[in-house]
Amino acid sequence: MNKLLFSLKSRACWPLAVLTAAMISMLATGWATLGPVQAQGYLGTSRSTYQLFILGDDWAGGIWAGSNRLLQADPRFALQGRLKSGSGLVRERLYDWPSALSKILERNTIDIAIFMIGLNDVRELVMDGRVLQFGTDEWREEYGRRVTSIIKLFKARDIPVYWAGLPPVANPAQDQALKLISQIQRAEADKAGIRFIETRPAFSNNDGTFSLNGFDVSGRFRRLRTRNGIRFIKPGNDKLASLFLERIRTDIKVADGLLEPDRPSKAANIGNLPIFGLAAADNSDVTVDPTELPSADAQAAQITASVSAGNQPRDSAVLKNLQRSAPADSNAAILFSTGDWPQSRKGRIDDFSWPQN
Repeated sequence: MNKLLFSLKSRACWPLAVLTAAMISMLATGWATLGPVQAQGYLGTSRSTYQLFILGDDWAGGIWAGSNRLLQADPRFALQGRLKSGSGLVRERLYDWPSALSKILERNTIDIAIFMIGLNDVRELVMDGRVLQFGTDEWREEYGRRVTSIIKLFKARDIPVYWAGLPPVANPAQDQALKLISQIQRAEADKAGIRFIETRPAFSNNDGTFSLNGFDVSGRFRRLRTRNGIRFIKPGNDKLASLFLERIRTDIKVADGLLEPDRPSKAANIGNLPIFGLAAADNSDVTVDPTELPSADAQAAQITASVSAGNQPRDSAVLKNLQRSAPADSNAAILFSTGDWPQSRKGRIDDFSWPQN
């Protein structure tokens, strides 16, 4: 500031407007070095530390365990949780989440919340003395209302929440039921404008079915789920937690002014239609509106033209069989899952390293 005053005094002959503009410009430049102070993105104002709260059922306990391990070296996060095994939004007598959550939010300082529920909700529910069978229209409507009641508690206290989608399970009937629950939860989350984190793709085969194995947070292909096809083992819990921590860290970068806030996508309001796109450099999704994709007729014509030119389409059934038959952790499994070609042995005919010894 002394330098600024000296500079202004030495130029006393300057017009007042010029002096005023110079002062504003220099002060703005100085203040900019203090870092971002305005609310940005999903997490609002930048913070030096974040109180991360994880709430929910058995699967939420896995997120807590994984987060506890993955955040050991990150001093920005203080981790707490409120977990109830066997709970859900259907059996209030076992655990009344709206009542309990209201008290939890009142008694604790929470900067970020992760909420996961639904594993135990594949059952009938009671509303006004009437029993609603799982999956009926009335059941869906009432379950959606209960999801919304939870979301409203977070929003009433302006707590950014990351709602967890449900992962696949081995039992096909239960898996379909959990898909329905997750769809209802996502619909309510989207309407409320809160983050919904999909977990199914990270623990599925290429066809979307349950996978016992997968790549862990270090990139190693290994078993992630228990043999009963429901719970996660330690590497699986770490990977489950990483899905949320990666999104949270991205949002923190936005709050810190290191990334631009999310921009709305043309494909944001297309219901349950599949979203096609690719991953951007910041791990966000770059989506394409389905109306911009080629029609089925155009695709068929392209294939026909390719065959007529002598190019035969790849046999996807053969590739899938190879994927299933490849032993876990083998070069073949890695190739078919990630496309990474195995390294050649030194001196073998396909060893193209240079210089050759």
